[in-house]
Amino acid sequence: MSFEKANQRLQTVKDLATVTPIELAGAVQFYQLTFELAWKTLKDYLNAEGFDVKSPREVLKQGFAINLLADGDAWMEMLAARNSIVHLYSEEEITKIYHNIRDEYADTINRLCTKMKTLQK
Repeated sequence: MSFEKANQRLQTVKDLATVTPIELAGAVQFYQLTFELAWKTLKDYLNAEGFDVKSPREVLKQGFAINLLADGDAWMEMLAARNSIVHLYSEEEITKIYHNIRDEYADTINRLCTKMKTLQK
């Protein structure tokens, strides 16, 4: 799946007024996939531009340094959320991540996707 397609699907999370437990789990997993595609797409772009970045943290820091990412703190928070998903067992914590995805993370990822599309033209 491409970053753009994953982003389009992630944007639908913002339209859900209420979610079932299955939708909640699916939204969180879909965020994880989209985040992976986001940082890897950014990594490929940065490598093509001559930057030697490997880890998600390096990629995000360099993306912020050259103004591809508007909010470095938000991306670091999103990275921490992505890392914590594997260890979430509490429905309360999963719901908290879901609300962050719906209220903030989806928009932040969408801004990068839009920017990357303009750079490819």
